[in-house]
Amino acid sequence: MEDGVWRLDEIGDFIFLLNCYGPNEKNVLQRRFKKDRKALNKLYDLLEKLDELGFDDAMSFGQSAHYIGTIANNKHLTLIEIRVKLTLWRVVTYVDYGRKVLVMLDAFEHHKSKTMNAVVNANEQNVKRAIELLEEVE
Repeated sequence: MEDGVWRLDEIGDFIFLLNCYGPNEKNVLQRRFKKDRKALNKLYDLLEKLDELGFDDAMSFGQSAHYIGTIANNKHLTLIEIRVKLTLWRVVTYVDYGRKVLVMLDAFEHHKSKTMNAVVNANEQNVKRAIELLEEVE
């Protein structure tokens, strides 16, 4: 995906999606959820609810309702979790507490995925990109 243009797509007041657009112009969520539209719709419904709450209340609500989970040994990455029937989807998300923003980096179906360490390692470069793009926005 290095051939595309990286940018942050604004989903809500404090929620962004890191995306690399190439020839097909599909974002990472459209690509990952292409066979599970119900899960994608449920994710967008959750993001809308979180956005209405504002960053601080959204984080509290998301964690208490188990929509937002932590990743061990990583204070800047979190998981937004969506369950549709028996399928659990996880959206790897960068959290910037100073700027009070969430940046979704990637998504995967839980039982078909690599280990969590592999997912974190695969998204290290995306975290750097997100930080750079957030600095440009300021």
